[in-house]
Amino acid sequence: MVKRHQRIPVILVFQGGGALGAYECGVYQVLGPYLKKQLHEPLEVVAGTSIGALNAAFVAAHYMEAEDGGADDLERFWTEVLASATVPFIPGSGARTRAWNAVNTSLLFGNRHIFNPLVPPWYWFPPISWPSITYFYSTQALRQTARQALTRAGKGRPGVYPKGALPRLIVTAVELEKTKPVPFHNGVQDITPEHVLASSSLPPSFPATIIEGRHYWDGGLWSNTPLPDVLNVLQECPPERPRKDAGNSYKVYIIDTFPQQIVDPENPIPLTNWEVGRRINEIVYLDKTRYDDKACEWVNCCIELYGLLEELSAAEGLDASLRRRIEQGKRQWEKMKIEQRIYLDVVRIGRSSYPFEQISGDVDFSPDRIKDLICQGKRDARAVLEASPRQGDPRGEQESHGGSRNEST
Repeated sequence: MVKRHQRIPVILVFQGGGALGAYECGVYQVLGPYLKKQLHEPLEVVAGTSIGALNAAFVAAHYMEAEDGGADDLERFWTEVLASATVPFIPGSGARTRAWNAVNTSLLFGNRHIFNPLVPPWYWFPPISWPSITYFYSTQALRQTARQALTRAGKGRPGVYPKGALPRLIVTAVELEKTKPVPFHNGVQDITPEHVLASSSLPPSFPATIIEGRHYWDGGLWSNTPLPDVLNVLQECPPERPRKDAGNSYKVYIIDTFPQQIVDPENPIPLTNWEVGRRINEIVYLDKTRYDDKACEWVNCCIELYGLLEELSAAEGLDASLRRRIEQGKRQWEKMKIEQRIYLDVVRIGRSSYPFEQISGDVDFSPDRIKDLICQGKRDARAVLEASPRQGDPRGEQESHGGSRNEST
């Protein structure tokens, strides 16, 4: 139970999604200042994958120094650095035309602060020539942008988020040698631009990032919402925080960049190869942590049952066969080696799709689209917070801010 005035540390999770990271920026315009003012909800962990890793790195590096948690700086970062002008290949001002112009601009010219083309798009070549091409864009620009995100004005080493700094920073990638998810976190090491780049190395567009002889791809390929990796890190490397009143309880804000349903206002079925590819991405990167939510509910039940077993085992006058069954259940629980329980109060902030998003999706970095996504994020975040119980509200006795309560291990 989350009690009134209890200090509940916050985990902020940024998903991957290319240009859709601007929506996360918009959400943070509201959430960052809110968390700075709510002393009962201190930001303790910032996690992300792919473009979410870039956002997470920026927030972690600027949170402590800025009164608004770095919200204004992040918006300038998106509107002045990451936004990229669109070339008007197709004349016209309609939404479909603008979407196709944005796609062609990204494919042909890239984004000078994220990726630059090395070869023309693969569909310009016959399939027989494809095997020799394993990536199409250079990510050197992204390495420099990640360095900029991690650099705090006048604080620390440029481009490095130091080990042990707060809030804790976690970015996730997939190691190719062992095909496993890898969370890089500053609980055990400095976080550098290479770690952010590894988390953002999406094939086949980008090359793998090599760190200490191992190759890494985009963490969103494994899980676009790296909450399970965050929980694993907290289990293996618990934070040393002075506040003990919250125990192992955390408030989790998850920002959903990919809508659960994207509908073409003219035709809901993909009509071109490009639209088929975009729809595949939408399905692959849709948030899968709702399954984790259900798993958490099962864990809750198991933990409650274990508590009952503990109480029953101490009771007198139990039938011998029942006592044996109780002891057997306790032994099975102990075999699972669950050392620590982490209680989660999850709040989701998710967006709805724009018209013709099945065309431009996550590659539209045009200034107008970036601004629209930021505005959408602000609206959605305000709506979620305004609908949440306030500190001191009787509704807040059971749940903090109306989020769904989960427990994981």
